[in-house]
Amino acid sequence: MVKLPLDETTLSKLREVKQRVEVTDLEGRIVGYFEPSIYAGHVLPPEPSEEELDEAESDPVTYSLGEVWEKIHRGEQL
Repeated sequence: MVKLPLDETTLSKLREVKQRVEVTDLEGRIVGYFEPSIYAGHVLPPEPSEEELDEAESDPVTYSLGEVWEKIHRGEQL
């Protein structure tokens, strides 16, 4: 994903937004949409690397629903 840094004036306006809005240029042409993140202020884990995704796909660990419930009730990680 490409990041687009914003100036403080624009940031302060967007921080007040509570719903999806159209972002326009000064002539009113739509350049995109902005939707406030439910994760604002929270640190999200990094996206997995291609290597991690390949590893997960090549050696999948599977559990039945019953096994999942047992592990959850014992406080174990999957």
